[in-house]
Amino acid sequence: LALNFRKEGHIALAREYISKSAAVNAKAIFYLGDAYANYGFRLELNNKKSAELYRRSAERGNAAGMASYAYCLKYG
Repeated sequence: LALNFRKEGHIALAREYISKSAAVNAKAIFYLGDAYANYGFRLELNNKKSAELYRRSAERGNAAGMASYAYCLKYG
């Protein structure tokens, strides 16, 4: 849903939705981490925050979170 908001140009709604979802959903945590890593949803670049979110996503069993966190550990 947040990705649809973003496509339609509703960045603020997308950012709010993904932030709320990240409290409980591993996939949403991953997407929020990805947003911090790639200026998504117009968030400021923050590699430390993105790595932390990837780690949390990985701990909840998200494969993309696992791969992204492993990349962070290997390449910094």
